[in-house]
Amino acid sequence: EAVIAEPNLHNFHLKPARNSNRLQMEQPLGHLSFQSPFIYFYGKTILVIDKPYKFKSQRKIPVDIIIIGKNPKVYISNLFKAFDCPQYVFDASNPQWKINLWKKDCDSLHLRHHSTPEKGAFIMEL
Repeated sequence: EAVIAEPNLHNFHLKPARNSNRLQMEQPLGHLSFQSPFIYFYGKTILVIDKPYKFKSQRKIPVDIIIIGKNPKVYISNLFKAFDCPQYVFDASNPQWKINLWKKDCDSLHLRHHSTPEKGAFIMEL
C-alpha cells in the first residue's frame, strides 16, 4: 500500500518492473483495499497473520484464506475458533518445524493448508 501511495517508492520498486515487462499503462487496483490485518480483493477476504492477534467475536468471522508469515506465536486451534476459513497458507518466513506443527493441527481439524517452502507459490482463483 505504501509503495503505491508514495511516488518515490513507486518509481523505485514498481516502475522498473513495468518497464522490463513492457507494460504501458498503470492500472489502478480498484478492487484492492486494506484494513489491517485484512486484505479485500475482488470479493475475497484475506487475513494476514504476521504477529500475535487476539480476536474476540460472538461468532466466527468468515475469511477466504489465512496467510501466516513472520513466525508469529499463533495456534491453529485458536484461529479455527475465531474464523470460518477453508484455506491456510504458511509462507517461507516461518521455520519448518513450526510449519510442521501447524500442518499437523490443520490435519487434525480437517483444514486445508499449503506450505510455500514445500509446494511453492499458492495460487488462489478469484
